[in-house]
Amino acid sequence: MYILAVNLFGSLADIMSRAYGPALAISGMIGTLMALFVIQDKPYKVLGLFVTRKFKRAEHNHKYAILIPARNEATVIGNLINSIKKQDYPQDLITIFVVADNCTDNTAQIAREKGAICYEHHNPDERTKGFALKYLFEQIQRDYGITSFEGYFIFDSDNLLKKDYISRMNDSFDAGEKIITSYRATKNFSENWIASTYALHWLRSIRTRHRARSFLHLATNIQGTGFLFASEIVKDGWKYTSLTEDRALTADCVVEGYEISYNDEAIFYDEQPVSLKVALRQRLRWSKGHLQAFAESGWGLFKNIFIDTHTQRYDDDKWYKAKLQFITIDEKTEKEKRSTVNYLVQAKSLARALRYVDEEMGKTMIDYDTIGLNETNLMDVFEHQAPNKEEKNDAPEYEQGNAEQPAE
Repeated sequence: MYILAVNLFGSLADIMSRAYGPALAISGMIGTLMALFVIQDKPYKVLGLFVTRKFKRAEHNHKYAILIPARNEATVIGNLINSIKKQDYPQDLITIFVVADNCTDNTAQIAREKGAICYEHHNPDERTKGFALKYLFEQIQRDYGITSFEGYFIFDSDNLLKKDYISRMNDSFDAGEKIITSYRATKNFSENWIASTYALHWLRSIRTRHRARSFLHLATNIQGTGFLFASEIVKDGWKYTSLTEDRALTADCVVEGYEISYNDEAIFYDEQPVSLKVALRQRLRWSKGHLQAFAESGWGLFKNIFIDTHTQRYDDDKWYKAKLQFITIDEKTEKEKRSTVNYLVQAKSLARALRYVDEEMGKTMIDYDTIGLNETNLMDVFEHQAPNKEEKNDAPEYEQGNAEQPAE
């Protein structure tokens, strides 16, 4: 497909150059390139109207932390925490963390009264959501350890969750997905035309991008709130502090080879702006943040268009210890039986190591769970083969004796 597009692009450029001269040829090439960018997502828009990826119900419940960055959100923070407390998911597997970021109201007090663990961050030079999350992860690492939780949810403080939201996201996580986004509904869509426009924007994004790309097992994108990711992604802490930390995380995960999936059954409700001034300010902030994210990860994304760096192993310079559980059924008791096996995996990154495990295990018929994947201190591994020994003669002694006698 890419070769065809390049050949077509070159032919058009040659024709335009001969007919209209270099200046018009350049304009024509730019126009053609823009047209290709516009039409490339049309198949998704059609496909997403009819299909999306479905996940079977989870066999295991996992332990999650829910992170809520909040700045002067005293009027809404309690409602979100209440909706989390009403989830049909086991509450002992959920821990709610709030970071009261440069607040001048009683957001922290309300969060604690509602049962959340709240940290207060006061730094006028660090006023983005990304900095608040960075600070929160530092506190979690100090007090609990980042990897003490299997996954992390992030929500805005004005969100509300459908009762089975965490259960449905757990379906995706239990299926092996490492980063998942969800259905973003609007709770104030009828308030005015601005909120309605935002509601249509998110609906379009879901119908024409998330549903189709998830069905095709292509990475989609995170949208600021209402998403879940595995702790391995942030095992070294949170580093996304730009104006649009969600886009930076999306770009970084795609470069690292993660498939960002989407669960259409996990529904949460988000409040949209009702003021044109606020909406314009938000859009300008998003535009600036998108440019920052592209500056940080654009080269890696560009390389991935032409080179599938995740299938080339020449730069796999680390060794990871993978702990797998093989799942079988005992024929006598008909109960599930699990046996643990450790493997060494050579890879460039944690994401690539996990993909190698899945690729190799996918060639077998074994049911398994990856319960651990950690980088080791090994510099290199060498295969050792013992020298061949003379094969032992298993024949009876009387036959060996006869065989050794010289023929007359």
